[in-house]
Amino acid sequence: MLKAPPVNELWNLGNGRSWIRTYALDEGDPDLIELAEDLSSALQLSDQYVYDNNFIYFQPGSGKLKIKEPKDQIAVAKTKLKAIIASL
Repeated sequence: MLKAPPVNELWNLGNGRSWIRTYALDEGDPDLIELAEDLSSALQLSDQYVYDNNFIYFQPGSGKLKIKEPKDQIAVAKTKLKAIIASL
């Protein structure tokens, strides 16, 4: 879901494809730029936690699946997206 359009344009295809970041840069709005970057980071972290769970047996560490962390990052992304929408 995170790597499918339109969500992937917010984080996975580089800053040049994020319409939110492009709009924020065009407007010169530092708060909106920061929100766009925070949204991108939260989505990227969520994807990474889910991806890491697929290889848990090959990774060093405790060997525990991360269930809470991806959900937490999705919650952060939702909060950031709501703030972005409210500022537009």
